[in-house]
Amino acid sequence: MSHFTKIRTVIREQERLCEALRELHHAFRQGESLSVRGYQGSTQTAQVVVQTGCSYDIGFQRQGDGSYDAVADWDWGIRREAAPQFQQDRFLAEVNQKYAHLAVRAEVRERGFIVEEERVLENGEIELVVCEPI
Repeated sequence: MSHFTKIRTVIREQERLCEALRELHHAFRQGESLSVRGYQGSTQTAQVVVQTGCSYDIGFQRQGDGSYDAVADWDWGIRREAAPQFQQDRFLAEVNQKYAHLAVRAEVRERGFIVEEERVLENGEIELVVCEPI
């Protein structure tokens, strides 16, 4: 019996996802058909697999539309065995925020602007102040 749950994300670029995971200091592997470990040895395949330090992994599976779903045994394995930073809501919020932050920075550079200032607000939001080059 599988306990895997898939969560839709807005993540579309694997390299940016991996960059976000690196910046968040998560150990991970990337490839085409990697095993995501779940309940009683069950597995799913994914293109990016985050190692949680326990016997359960978190995977990111590429979908037909180019987006990535997060897949894991969230309710049984991750909740019971993994460290707090891997709990579903916290982990996905941090990854999504870092991914979006990197995407915005890349878009700013692509449009020729310069990040003048960057700060994290009390509520956890990230504020970027950009300017045009002189």
